Amino acid sequence: MAFINNAGGSLTSALMLTMLAWGVRWLRAELNRKRREEESGKQASRRTVGRFFGRLSPVALRMLVETGPYPHHIFTLRPPGSNDALPAELRGALRLSEARVATVLGSEAAWREAFQGVPFPKPHFMLVFVGDTEAEELRAAAAAASCGFQRSLVLVAGGAQPQADLRFINRDALAVLAGMCADAGVVHAPPATLIDVRRSDERALYGSIKGAAHIPVDQLPSALCLGPDQFLRQYRFTKPGPEDLVVFSCRTNTRAGWAAQLAQDAGLQRCLVLRQGVYGWRLDPAVKPYRGYRLQDAPPDAEPFQLEAVNAEAGRQELAQLGIPVRYARKNEVQQLRMAFEQLDINKDGLIDAEELKTYFEAMGHKTKKARLPPAAAHCTEVEDMIWEVDEDCDGLINWPEFQAMWQRCQEDKAGTEPRGLYSVVLFLLHDKGGAGRVDLEEAMRITYLRVGKEALDEELAAVFGTADLNSGKTLGLTEFLGCLHAHQLQQLRSRPTMKLRQANSGGPAASSAAAAAAIAAK
Repeated sequence: MAFINNAGGSLTSALMLTMLAWGVRWLRAELNRKRREEESGKQASRRTVGRFFGRLSPVALRMLVETGPYPHHIFTLRPPGSNDALPAELRGALRLSEARVATVLGSEAAWREAFQGVPFPKPHFMLVFVGDTEAEELRAAAAAASCGFQRSLVLVAGGAQPQADLRFINRDALAVLAGMCADAGVVHAPPATLIDVRRSDERALYGSIKGAAHIPVDQLPSALCLGPDQFLRQYRFTKPGPEDLVVFSCRTNTRAGWAAQLAQDAGLQRCLVLRQGVYGWRLDPAVKPYRGYRLQDAPPDAEPFQLEAVNAEAGRQELAQLGIPVRYARKNEVQQLRMAFEQLDINKDGLIDAEELKTYFEAMGHKTKKARLPPAAAHCTEVEDMIWEVDEDCDGLINWPEFQAMWQRCQEDKAGTEPRGLYSVVLFLLHDKGGAGRVDLEEAMRITYLRVGKEALDEELAAVFGTADLNSGKTLGLTEFLGCLHAHQLQQLRSRPTMKLRQANSGGPAASSAAAAAAIAAK
C-alpha cells in the first residue's frame, strides 16, 4: 500500500500539528484578551471619574427621581435577583453590570440592544451608579467618563433617612436681606450667599438677580466636594461654611430645591430656596421671566411683565418667621453713618486703615495710647486695637459692611460687653455736626434723639457728658469724649450682678467708674 508523504512526515501528522498550533494561538489570544480586559479594568479604576463627579445621599437620589431637576439615568450594577436595597420608587433603574458599562455607553447600537426603547443619553446627562460597594461604583463612573460622560454620580452608603424639610424665602424677603430695598433701612444683616443653579445659557439670555453667584445644578454635587481654595478658583466666590446662610434660585424652584438638599447633605445647615424663582422675581427689568426649555431646544422668547416694587413690610415679616436676625435703622441714621465712614476713609478707597484713623486722631488733637487689651502683642496701639475689634476678615482694613456690623452690635449691646473703641469715635463724628472737633449739648441732643427716641435721651446724654450739668454749655473734645464713654462702659460692666458679687467678695469699690466719669466731665 502506498503512503502519501510530505516533506516532514505523514498528512495526519501535519493536520495534528496544525490543529495544535491553532489551539495554542487561540489560547494565547484568549489569555491576551483577558489580560487586556484586566489591565483595562485597572486603568479604569485609576482613570478620572469625570470632571463633575459627585456623591448622592439616598434622600437626594430619591428627590432626583421624584422631581426630575436635571436629565439623568440611574444604573444598578447589582446582578438580577440580588438584594436590591433601592427604595420602591427606584426599582425602575436600568440594570447594567460593571463589566459592560464601557461597552454599552460607548456605542449607541450596544445601548439599543441592552435597553430597547430607552433613548441614548446625551453627553451632559447625569449618570447615577448604584452598586454593592463604592469601589464598584467608582469603577463604573470611571468607565462612563472614558466614554465622554463627565457627570457621574454614585450613591453613598447609608440607611434610610428622612428627607429634610426645605425652607423657602420669598422675593421680598430676599430683596430686603440683600439690601435691594431703599426704604427698608437695613443697617446690618447676616452675610448671605445667593447661588443661581440655572444653566449658563439661561442666565445669558434672560438675566440673573444682582449679586447672585453661579453654579449650574449639574456641577453642584462635585462643587460641594471641593476644598475652599479650589472652590474659590473655580467659581470665583468663597465656599459657604456650615453656619453660613445660603439661598438657592433657579427658574422656578425645582432645581433650587434639589440643590438645597445636596447642600444640606454636604453639611450646610442654613439653606433656603427662593420660592418664586427667577420667573417670579419681577423686581428688575434685566431679569426676564421665560418658559422652561431643554438644552437642545430653541430658547423661547422672554415673556412680557410689569415691573413690581418690593414689599418691604412683607419681606421683614418673612425674615422674622425664618428667624433671620436682620436689623433696621431709620433712613437718616443710615445716611449719617455713611457720612461718618466716608469722613474716616480719607483716601476714598472704600476702606479704613490704621493710618487714616491716626490722621483723624491727629487732626482732633487726640494722642493714641497703647491698647487696653492688646489682641496679639503688648506694643499694639489704640488704633490697631480699634481695627482688630471690627475687622471680621482679618485683612487689617475696615470695609462698609464691617463698619455697619460694628455699629449695630454696639447699638444692641445693653450690657456694655461689646468692644466699643471705634464705635465711640463714630459717636463723636455723629455728634460733632459742625466739624469743629468739639461736641456740645445741642449737637448731641439732635442726633441722639433721632437715634434712641425721647425715652432714652437723658440717659444717652449723661453717658456722653457724665454727671456735668447738661445745661451748662460744656463741650468735649475727642479725648474727653472717649474717656467719658469708656468710664460709662466700665460702670455698666461693674453694675452687672456677677460683677457686683465679685466686688463684694474682693472688697473692690463698685462706684469707681462713676467717679471716674464725673472727674473727666468736670475737667
